[in-house]
Amino acid sequence: MKHALLCGVSAAVTMIAVGVVAPRAFAAEPPAAGPASTTVGEVVVTAEKRGGNLEKVPVAVTAFSAAQRDLLGIKSLQDLTDFTPGFSYTSFDNRPYMRGVGRQSDNLAIDPGVATYIDGVYAGANASTILQNDSLFIDQIEILRGPQTTLYGQNADGGAINMISRKPSSQFHEEVRAGVSNYDKEYVEAVVTGPLSDHVRFLLGGNYTQQDGGYYNNLSGQREGGSVAQGGDGKSDHLELQLAGDFGPKFDWWAKVASNNFDVSYHTETQLGPYDVAEFPNPLMPNQNFGLCGLAPYAGNINCTTSPDTVVPGSTVLASGASPLNPANGNVRNFNGDFRSTSDQNKDFSFSTAETFHADGFDVKYIFGYQSFYYDLKAPWVNSQGLSSSVEQYQLAGPTTATGLCTTIYANAGCTGNLTVNPGQTQFTFIENDRFWSHELDLSSMGAGPLQWLAGVYYYGEMYDQPINVVDPNQAQVKDPIYFTFTPAPANPSGSVYNEFTDLHARSLDEFAQIDYAFDPQWKLTVGLRDNDDTKSGYETFRVILFDASAFGLGAGTFGSNTPAFDATACTTGVYPGAGPCTINPNTGRAVRSLNAHWNAVTGTVNLSWTPDSTTLAYAKFSRGYKEGGFNSGTMAVFPETVPETVDAFEVGYKKTVGRTLQANVDAFYYNYDNEQQPLGEVVNGVIDTVIFNIPKSQSYGAELETTWRPVDDLTLNLTYAYLVAKVTSTGGKCFEDTADPAGTQPGANTSGCPASPTPGTVLQNLTGQTLPESPKNRVTFDGVYTWRFDPGSLSASASLVWKDATYGSPFNRPYNLAPSYTQLNTRLVWKDAKDKYSVILFCDNVLNAVNYDGVFGLNVGETQAGKELIDKIASLTAPRTFGMELQYRFR
Repeated sequence: MKHALLCGVSAAVTMIAVGVVAPRAFAAEPPAAGPASTTVGEVVVTAEKRGGNLEKVPVAVTAFSAAQRDLLGIKSLQDLTDFTPGFSYTSFDNRPYMRGVGRQSDNLAIDPGVATYIDGVYAGANASTILQNDSLFIDQIEILRGPQTTLYGQNADGGAINMISRKPSSQFHEEVRAGVSNYDKEYVEAVVTGPLSDHVRFLLGGNYTQQDGGYYNNLSGQREGGSVAQGGDGKSDHLELQLAGDFGPKFDWWAKVASNNFDVSYHTETQLGPYDVAEFPNPLMPNQNFGLCGLAPYAGNINCTTSPDTVVPGSTVLASGASPLNPANGNVRNFNGDFRSTSDQNKDFSFSTAETFHADGFDVKYIFGYQSFYYDLKAPWVNSQGLSSSVEQYQLAGPTTATGLCTTIYANAGCTGNLTVNPGQTQFTFIENDRFWSHELDLSSMGAGPLQWLAGVYYYGEMYDQPINVVDPNQAQVKDPIYFTFTPAPANPSGSVYNEFTDLHARSLDEFAQIDYAFDPQWKLTVGLRDNDDTKSGYETFRVILFDASAFGLGAGTFGSNTPAFDATACTTGVYPGAGPCTINPNTGRAVRSLNAHWNAVTGTVNLSWTPDSTTLAYAKFSRGYKEGGFNSGTMAVFPETVPETVDAFEVGYKKTVGRTLQANVDAFYYNYDNEQQPLGEVVNGVIDTVIFNIPKSQSYGAELETTWRPVDDLTLNLTYAYLVAKVTSTGGKCFEDTADPAGTQPGANTSGCPASPTPGTVLQNLTGQTLPESPKNRVTFDGVYTWRFDPGSLSASASLVWKDATYGSPFNRPYNLAPSYTQLNTRLVWKDAKDKYSVILFCDNVLNAVNYDGVFGLNVGETQAGKELIDKIASLTAPRTFGMELQYRFR
């Protein structure tokens, strides 16, 4: 109740101040105490790798200064999507999407479709999880929509996020910030900058954040989830040192070394519906939830009665406080968890530098960047929190009479004993041990002539290994498996039933050039080309162990407590593009093969812009985007290589400043999107296998609007709107299995033109006409800022109202994959003293405490109702109502 009152007061004050809940395109900074100005401020961006007024750059770009982000409360990529048309993000897969282009796979052999750059350095395939520093460290964020593969190149077929650090100052400046908010979150950070000499400047800063109260309530353990990193609560730290200087007017340089680490309890999803108590939803081992069949609420459950094994009544042990039924059905933020999901990044180190030589008429600039980090995710096997039932142990009934097969192999009484299953130690481990570096050499013209040019060469290298392991259940038998011939298999000391490993080295070598020619003061033609040359090489290993193989008559019903674990590892037969022959390592038992592929593409842009006067810009643009190929690695997949994606983008835009108080930017676009890399269940060599499939043809079109209006000195109103249609137009005659509805019994299943499935009881479905994932049709944001000015200082109040359309999380456009539309209201109050020595920020986000989903996908629980398969929703939730305060103090 107190929480609601506090947020209600904040919202009321803010709404009175703003007068209306108002629009945005890019929010103007709050005016400082002093003379009034109704002029909409100029925003300088580096979208074309040289500084320019945002309103004069013929590119769809949204920019946010540090002060704007403080005023609007933008702390994360999720927050950025609220104010950037065409931009989406889900905390479930931790990936950004732009106008329908993104990445759904967690496999690092598949690159992102939206590239993140930090100070001109490409931040690698996992950039969305690292280096998300706040406004004290990142001075400006620019989000470029549409293919940027001429100047930005590396995997920017959807767009680019360009983060620009706050740079060292020639004047001494020190600033300290501290903040607290509900859910036991607190943080402190500081930065000091100034001159070391007449020619050298420095900046030193750091941050420490701690959150002890999570957004989700674990009935059998600690709360989990939060806003520290990746939807987790816990701790994070950041430290950076920058140096900058010059050697006279001809040469200047800059360097930065930094480290970012976090250790959090990772939790973002909620399961809505009954638990899946089928014994074998996957064939590797008995399901943890199958132990619930030994409890009264599940008597008569079809998954319990039709299973090949029987749970001994009374043998099921639940974690303390756990409920046998799914508690999320009563409260979406409650769950049972026997295993604490964690996500941590450590050993993080980054270094970047830029040196510029100012020659007569042109600049020569060299940019180098390096980063390494070790990322470790530990979660339940399904990699989705909220699915755990907190079953710690249960027993499977052994045969009443010892079988001959068991007594022949095991000369003991265990052949009729019950098998104890220990799923309470379930552990899914997903590791990324990554190192990447880049070199870029640019030559760019300087001056004011009609011809401007920029050319360069770019090299990117990356080395990583990605082990993925499943220890479930924690059984001694799994560490000492046997073959189906009942002969010993190589030892399995990790106890994993599932082990995949990818080790790859990626290399890119690109050359690019762009010219701008002004025919006259009104017309300018831009032409750019880039030659992309990419290689990935390395190897993959894979091993699978089956425990309680009851489907083959080799489980508890045959062996009782002697039930062994069988090594089912096998090589993929044949040689396929991008992969060498497969062999079994006799010492480790793992299947091993090499991976090697090379891709090349020419991309570019043609842009004609018209500037009839100083307040108007119109442009028509064509760009070709490209994302290199990759591998469906780690599982010995048939046809592991994926071919590159390409995007042919047509765009028109119009930017207008009316008087000195109104700006409006509008654009419309049309995409031909070829060979999108999408994980799908496809028929391969007569069986259904999940592969990274290249969808041959998709199309996207839409329109985007950004406006800023300052009708009076103290009021700024903003509006952002995006309309997007992104659909699959051809799958090349292929059809696919929907793993959530394999039998196709749910409404909307489209089997038109599809062949019969090779798997009995399943159907193949046609994806033609389906909406691409994370492509909301409509999204609108209104916000307003009102500032009072007093002799002691200024008080700014802001409110933002976000509405996002229903969004599919899968190319199977079905109700169980649909996140409903949502509305969110955020409010803030910012006090700044007249001398700009200190600021006080009060905020309340999600004032109405709405339950909003940023992603949803379906989970088949193996039951039927009224002849239809029962499918749960796995929902990734945005944050609940959060409120708090931040203090900023600047030493001058």
